[in-house]
Amino acid sequence: MNEIKNTVRTYNPQLHRFIVVKYDRSYLARIIQGEDILKFFYSELKNEILAYGKPKSRISWRYETFKVGRNHAFRMQIRGKTLCLYLDLNPSDLLGSKYKVEEVESDTLRCMYRINNPRRCKYAKKLIEKVMSKQGLTKNVNNPVDYKLPFEDTESLINKGLIKMVAKKDKEADEITF
Repeated sequence: MNEIKNTVRTYNPQLHRFIVVKYDRSYLARIIQGEDILKFFYSELKNEILAYGKPKSRISWRYETFKVGRNHAFRMQIRGKTLCLYLDLNPSDLLGSKYKVEEVESDTLRCMYRINNPRRCKYAKKLIEKVMSKQGLTKNVNNPVDYKLPFEDTESLINKGLIKMVAKKDKEADEITF
């Protein structure tokens, strides 16, 4: 797989200085350039959430949110090579269980579960079931959709607007922005 760089140092001949360019990747860009196992976990969990029929999905720059009615039920975010699932559960209820969740500061989604192996993906499905049963929803039988997106290079994602270039000045250079 191609190596993905977060920063690039380029030389500016007009200023006679180096400029450090950093890439700000969107949620979709992180999925597109992610490893195959991350794409598999994403596809599995999204199919599991949408199998309940009622949740609506919305993708923003940093994460994907799933709402049931007006209530936020889930959020998926990618941190490094890990898919993080935020849930509408009380983390203290899961203390001492097989689910190693973390408490986060948020209004409704206070529970975060990191998915980085197949067993955790299976456990995440059980947590999704707990949230949906709390909402009073039952799982429908549906055909799963393949949400795995093919890999694209950084240049094509910049052209599509899924990656933003953020320039930072070098120590002695004038301020530069894109």
